[in-house]
Amino acid sequence: MPNSSVVLYARWSVLQKQFTYDANGGSGVDAAASYAYGATVTVTSSQPTRSGYSFIGWNSMADGSGTTSAATSTFTMPANDVTVYAIWSINAYTVYYNMNGGTGSINPQPGTYGTNVTVSSTAPTRTGFTFSGWNTLPDGTGSDHTGGGSLTIPSNNLTLYAKWTAIQYSISYNANGGSGSPTDATGLTAGTNTTLSQTTPAQ
Repeated sequence: MPNSSVVLYARWSVLQKQFTYDANGGSGVDAAASYAYGATVTVTSSQPTRSGYSFIGWNSMADGSGTTSAATSTFTMPANDVTVYAIWSINAYTVYYNMNGGTGSINPQPGTYGTNVTVSSTAPTRTGFTFSGWNTLPDGTGSDHTGGGSLTIPSNNLTLYAKWTAIQYSISYNANGGSGSPTDATGLTAGTNTTLSQTTPAQ
């Protein structure tokens, strides 16, 4: 101990705390970063993505009931770790009906992503064809849907195309009192050309 009073001073090391972005069901967030207590933090302008949803901002609570932080806004880092959560708004989409060469009219069906709508039971018509349901592609190679069935709204507007099955027709020859009628032509469809038989019946 010296022959005079002594003052000791406390030494301090500023706290480093973690700042974390939580995609909250989405994906594509910035990596967590460490900031000193009292530092100014700028909220990222990058936006995460989530199928069927629109990003509407960051919040201190996962259910959006806390403090909202807009992109590029700033705040002072507190003496604790901070997590901000992506907040999402579910998107609305529409199911459209395309008669695909037939006639008829069906109103579009709106709905939100992930919910179910009932596929229309209204059947369009087309001369020479029978209606055989709906498909997600015009050529019928997509996913089939039946009228009255349930369809889950995808993360985009959806068009359903009428599927058609050609009616089979035949041409029969009647010698009308003669003999030697040509053989019937079968498997013909409306709108196609066929060559008539060159066989001549006898009287």
